[in-house]
Amino acid sequence: LEGDKENMVRATLKYERQKEESLKKVKLEILQTTGRTDKIEVYAYEDGPEEDFLTLIQDFKDADRRFNIRNAITIDEYYGKFRECMKGSARDTWDKIAGTVAWRTTMTFYENLLELVKEILGEDAEDNQKDYIRNTEKPVKMPTGKWVRRLKTINNRIKLMGDGAESLTEKQLVTECIAPNIHIEWKGYFKLSKGHRSRTTQEARAILEDIEDEYPIEKLRKNVRNPKGNFSRNSQESGHRNKCRKPGYDPEWENCPDHKYSKVAKAKAREDAEKKKEEKDNFSTEKQSGYRSNDSCEIIDKREHYG
Repeated sequence: LEGDKENMVRATLKYERQKEESLKKVKLEILQTTGRTDKIEVYAYEDGPEEDFLTLIQDFKDADRRFNIRNAITIDEYYGKFRECMKGSARDTWDKIAGTVAWRTTMTFYENLLELVKEILGEDAEDNQKDYIRNTEKPVKMPTGKWVRRLKTINNRIKLMGDGAESLTEKQLVTECIAPNIHIEWKGYFKLSKGHRSRTTQEARAILEDIEDEYPIEKLRKNVRNPKGNFSRNSQESGHRNKCRKPGYDPEWENCPDHKYSKVAKAKAREDAEKKKEEKDNFSTEKQSGYRSNDSCEIIDKREHYG
């Protein structure tokens, strides 16, 4: 467990993140074979959060597909355009890696890119990230829809974290990441709605959003004891610390006679048990007394008979 916690801490992407507006962009000019010059904006990376580095890689790949950059320029220019998207130690590391290549090709570019990813994120980036999304509970203040969308974004970035890195499937996201990490107060409702059997994250999200609307987590938790065993201030002010959910019945659940674990029900059960025990003891005493009197009568009768 300690190892899993360390991996979760080292995860590249977290649910809470910085705003995208803080990321800078660079303009790349690409001269197409037709003579047209495309001016492309791509996210830049300058020794900031590691998530920004993955954003750069994804953005550069998207721009390459959209504007056919690789086929429009030479391989040396392609290396150079990617270099323009970095500053600081990341650019220095790229120069060091790319400088060892004697004959550059598209294949060597992606091999060098994997080396750069390994240098910046570390060898265990994929495992650390998967441990994080499998073991981190949904943030309380984050709406369900935003949480699931963020989870999918993180999952899509995993395939950029190393050679052969694979994202989880939709089914795995539901069974391994969503179902185990929703708030414990929602798990019963989620299972009753067969949310754990959802085939896609979209299905699971729709069920969770319905649960979120009907059972807001803040309201469910306001009557729960705090770690010191005291009830919350809001629940004390309401007049009932933990209301019974029986329709039309509004005492604390511990005073509900229909709840088998309430104080009233437990006291009644103890009282019934004591009555049964008392009746059983009385019956046993009467039975034993009857046996003794009968035995005495038999002895007297025998004496008179043989006397």
